[in-house]
Amino acid sequence: MEQDQILLLPEQESLLARLVAIDRNLPSHRRESFFFHQSFSGAAWAQHPSIPGSRITLDKGDIEVLVRRGFILLAHAGGTISTFDVTPEGSDYYEQMMQRAGSAAHQVDAGIRRFLDAEDFQHRYPQASERWSDAVTRLWASDEQTEWIMIARRCREAMDAFAEELASRFHPFSDGQDQQPVDALATMNGILEEQGGRLDPAEKALLDALIGYWSAVKTLADQQARDAGESLTWETTRRIVFQTGVTMFEFDRSFAGRRE
Repeated sequence: MEQDQILLLPEQESLLARLVAIDRNLPSHRRESFFFHQSFSGAAWAQHPSIPGSRITLDKGDIEVLVRRGFILLAHAGGTISTFDVTPEGSDYYEQMMQRAGSAAHQVDAGIRRFLDAEDFQHRYPQASERWSDAVTRLWASDEQTEWIMIARRCREAMDAFAEELASRFHPFSDGQDQQPVDALATMNGILEEQGGRLDPAEKALLDALIGYWSAVKTLADQQARDAGESLTWETTRRIVFQTGVTMFEFDRSFAGRRE
């Protein structure tokens, strides 16, 4: 399906993206239809198990456009209630929307995506960049638990690679310690300790807090990389990918201009 043959307004694309994300937040074997309610006053809203707070307000006209485009399939359930599901065509259009946004890093938050996609970042951290970009690409193209596990593994590998590649520039340990395997968290702590005296106190305090955040993201990625239980969702996977990017972004912004 060519996107230039089917035009949606920005708010309609935003709605489709939101519906796909909600739909994918449940494993494929537990998918449920949306319940679509319309009041006599013209208000409309949808309910779904994955919606925080149980429902979202919708514009009836936008829903009608998505139905006409074949992106959702609507079925009358009785009275003012209908059900609908995102169609394969809707999912395909959504994936093209993500690809249209640019390269892998451009599919995540605008505040960090340009930085992580830049050639200088990729040059400094080739392994971390490659693994994180692969995770992003997989995130927008899959709704299967097995792929979510692989995405978490890619993020875990990206964080490990980032710590190793950053350490290769600053050498936070003695020569003897450099020969011993050191986990990513210990490496990041060592770099921060070695470089901390060169940082503004406020920035140092922020990075000290970010070390704890790094540990929490890494723990979440580790857990999802080996767990296929009920807690494994697309939303958790998205959070891992995004927060992995955030932590790499913040550390590199602090250290990129420092002399090794």
